[in-house]
Amino acid sequence: MEDYLANLNRERTVVVFGGTFDPPHFGHLIVADDVYYRLEPSAIMFVVAATPPHKQGERHTPADTRLHMVRLAVAGDRRFVASPLEVARGGVSYTVDTVAALSAAGFSKIAVAVGADNLVEVPTWKDWRRLLREVRLLALTRPGYDLAAAPRDLEGLFEPLEVTPVPISSTLVRARVREGKPFRYLVPPAVYDFILSSQLYR
Repeated sequence: MEDYLANLNRERTVVVFGGTFDPPHFGHLIVADDVYYRLEPSAIMFVVAATPPHKQGERHTPADTRLHMVRLAVAGDRRFVASPLEVARGGVSYTVDTVAALSAAGFSKIAVAVGADNLVEVPTWKDWRRLLREVRLLALTRPGYDLAAAPRDLEGLFEPLEVTPVPISSTLVRARVREGKPFRYLVPPAVYDFILSSQLYR
């Protein structure tokens, strides 16, 4: 397994915080901070999807570039880890495969964090029933989404976790860049500088 996992405590929970991160923004960091505060895990692992299963056909910034931005975003915070696991594996990114890789690396306590807006998709995930037998599923609150309306198949299978509501999304950031509107305080400074220097989202 990669060197970035070498210093993590295998006896404590590791949280898989997956996403496209196109780009990573302060909302991601604030939510991850809340999750860390509540669980005190070994680390929050920002797992960058190579090709998200539910977003196939959509255009995304190349995975290596998104991973680089996540590394910039979490640099200096030892609680957060930028994981190249799915990018290195390539192809469509399935959470069950990522969890299997972490289990093989010696992690026995794994939690998967999913936003309330994406909870409805969980029963469509690859081998989702097996996955939920192996991990703690954390459903993160989000304004406008009611966790009580989760699919019946998920009843009793997830843990609601209240996080700070942050009205920032990657879609919003991309739109503001494209329209030439200010976005400096929506993303970490290093990500802001990278977006400008690379002329991303123009």
